[in-house]
Amino acid sequence: ATAKRNFKPKGSRGEPVRIWFGEPLQAADLIAAHGEDPLAISRGVMKHVAALGALDREDWQANPRSA
Repeated sequence: ATAKRNFKPKGSRGEPVRIWFGEPLQAADLIAAHGEDPLAISRGVMKHVAALGALDREDWQANPRSA
């Protein structure tokens, strides 16, 4: 479905897919920061993901692109 929309006329393709990559996370650092609790570690990872989302929203508002 995502690839199919590329053939629609410009302006009717929907929002483009945007991918951001952050610095690599080291398991040892996550364990040191959050202990060995899997839920705490996953919440720590999601904080990094949320930060990337915030960067994406800031970038998108500053540099809007049409779909």
